[in-house]
Amino acid sequence: MLNKNFDLKKLFNDNLRQIKPPASLHTDIRNRIIHDNNSNQTSRKRMYIPVIATLFILLFLGSGFVSPTLANVLNKLPMVGHIYKNYQSDIGLQKAKEVGLTEEYQKTVISEDVEVTLTKVYYDGVNLSIGYKVINNSEIDWPDPPEMGAGASHFFLLKGTHEFKFNGSKMYGGMSDTFKEVGPREYEGLLQFHPNQFPKENTFTLECSFSEIQGIKGKWNFKVPVTNEKVKEIVHSFEPNTKVEALGGEIIVKKVNFTPTAIGLETETIRKIKNEDKNQVLLFSIVEVGADQGITGDSEKLKNGKTRTVSRSTFPPLKEVPEFITVKAYNPSNASESVIFKVQLKKK
Repeated sequence: MLNKNFDLKKLFNDNLRQIKPPASLHTDIRNRIIHDNNSNQTSRKRMYIPVIATLFILLFLGSGFVSPTLANVLNKLPMVGHIYKNYQSDIGLQKAKEVGLTEEYQKTVISEDVEVTLTKVYYDGVNLSIGYKVINNSEIDWPDPPEMGAGASHFFLLKGTHEFKFNGSKMYGGMSDTFKEVGPREYEGLLQFHPNQFPKENTFTLECSFSEIQGIKGKWNFKVPVTNEKVKEIVHSFEPNTKVEALGGEIIVKKVNFTPTAIGLETETIRKIKNEDKNQVLLFSIVEVGADQGITGDSEKLKNGKTRTVSRSTFPPLKEVPEFITVKAYNPSNASESVIFKVQLKKK
């Protein structure tokens, strides 16, 4: 048995050494964040709670495996195998650009000899993406490409100090950043935003403020007009309000959006959370498309000792809108705690 364990460990380590993170690494990874809104605190302190177990899996699998042997090993693991088969799903943002669904936006800001240009905007109610270009004309050399490492060091604009606002109010939620080198000291990338909530209006302003980029401190401020005008006629929205009593409380599927780039699932759960799981929230998958690509939301403690969590989960798109979807809600820390149910889709 000792030799078998040693051989398996050696196989695993040998394959890990072959991992090569692709340029699309952070496009595939979503920040899984729940914003805890404790109404009992007058200061309304904001706290971000990552869903550690699932984020670790996506960080691990999102790195991109080149070994089919390691892929086979992972596919045999219950939860990891399921996500591994689905993590490469294309959320369709590049396709949206190709078919003309993005809005043109050209504005350049130069500070400390670093030139930042925001170029294109895409928004469909589920995904919001901003294209950018950066040219380094300063005397400071950046690693080529910018230094890789653990966590956010792979980011480009998000690696430095930044802030984002919707219509003047700070945006809370997740973000990701994908980039590539297109020339000497020139980079192109894509910022993606996964907020707790988008503004209700079809048109709003996204304020982007950067005060440090790759170690250079300056001021790069933008006010970006965002609209879904180009896509709103091809977005299909449903408000099923399907309620299920399970997992120690009530689960409600409030809204389902089908867009050119994604399926958006808006849910609400009201349940009593065990002390050992006080920071844990339920995750969701849609059986027809697989595991979600990220979740953001708000969590609020109620007076009856229960916790209400309103969240947005994002999934790969479908070519056609079905009559129903099959939803699985589960506790990521305990695979046995799950429920599967159908959600009929009726126009609101």
